[in-house]
Amino acid sequence: MRRIALLSTAGIISFAGSLLTSGDESAPLNDMKHSNSGHQAGNSNSLAMAALPPIYTALLQQQPQQQQFDSAAYSMSNQLHGIAKPSNAVDLPSLVPGIISEMHAIEGKFVKKGDRLVTLDDRVPQARLKAATIEAQLTGALQRAEVELKLAENRLTRIQQVMRQGAGANFELIEAEGARDQAVAAVAQQKDVLKAAEANRELAEAQLNQYTITAPFDGLVTEIHVKSGAVDPSMVIVSMANLAILEVELHVPSHLFGRIGRGDKLALQASAPVSGVVQSTVVSVSPIINSASNTFRCLLNIDNSRGQLPAGFTVTLPENSGNGNNGRISLAP
Repeated sequence: MRRIALLSTAGIISFAGSLLTSGDESAPLNDMKHSNSGHQAGNSNSLAMAALPPIYTALLQQQPQQQQFDSAAYSMSNQLHGIAKPSNAVDLPSLVPGIISEMHAIEGKFVKKGDRLVTLDDRVPQARLKAATIEAQLTGALQRAEVELKLAENRLTRIQQVMRQGAGANFELIEAEGARDQAVAAVAQQKDVLKAAEANRELAEAQLNQYTITAPFDGLVTEIHVKSGAVDPSMVIVSMANLAILEVELHVPSHLFGRIGRGDKLALQASAPVSGVVQSTVVSVSPIINSASNTFRCLLNIDNSRGQLPAGFTVTLPENSGNGNNGRISLAP
């Protein structure tokens, strides 16, 4: 049975044909073939099927039929469909693990860029920032070093005056110059200490900011995934989208290349729930033809500043569109 199951369709029919052309029945079959030469190709497979034992016939009927690609089914209209998507959409996780202490976001509410959406428990980073700020403001050691430098410079000046008058010892001058140099180095060291303290303060402030999720752009809070409890960076907490501009990506047949240009105004037929015509503007026309689909990519924007349109509806570009710019095309930079 295994060997029979492995026979191909052509093999089974060939085997049946050999049965037909052997034995005593070959002459009548040959006479039939000559008398019906116009139907030879169409009847050969039927005769072969009739001559097969039942098990071969069952196997042949179970063979999958090869599907032919209908190029007409993939018509131009199928290529001129797109989906109106938000121009900007984002899922916002927490940058650090923690516990939600306050949820500022309200689902369905419009927020501005920089608005706070979620705050985690930030008592520890708050304390760290406070300590770093105090350390960065400790200027007492620098002030003391500056005073010592001033004293060392005054002493060096007096000794130099005495030396010009022919009095004083040379070693006193050397000692005064050394003390002055040490005081200069001490001042520089304290300044470096304060620079490092300021850098630590900035780091603590940046770490504190990670405990607050803010809106990256103007938009609508579309969904709040987690409202309370512990979170980590692998969890999405808030989703938001900018619906003021909707984007549509179309893959246009190559024969329309040159008839659609950047800046063209195109009317799109929108599906339910819009169920009407919406105006769009071409913002990008790809200069590259996709050899596999024989299409090029176009990006269109739909003005939705009034917020009357939802996102996610499908649009269709009528096949007679694409006559902007007097038949010329302006390629995207």
